[in-house]
Amino acid sequence: MLEFPQKSFIKFTKSESRLLSMLTSGLSDREIADTLHFSYSYVSCKLCRMFKKYKLKNRCHLVAIFVHSLYSSNA
Repeated sequence: MLEFPQKSFIKFTKSESRLLSMLTSGLSDREIADTLHFSYSYVSCKLCRMFKKYKLKNRCHLVAIFVHSLYSSNA
């Protein structure tokens, strides 16, 4: 069962949202890095930092929370 954080939604930063929208679209870390003109290691580290920052388990959990936050903030 997927657990959502205590808050009803997380407010992602603008740069996190941009990266996560690409991840949600199915792009790989390498494709995201190429699109944003970042290194592959920067994108991987940024994702790992988001896991820790928001206390999430993996990229599927991160994407689910991101999508949930989009719908929660528009409600």
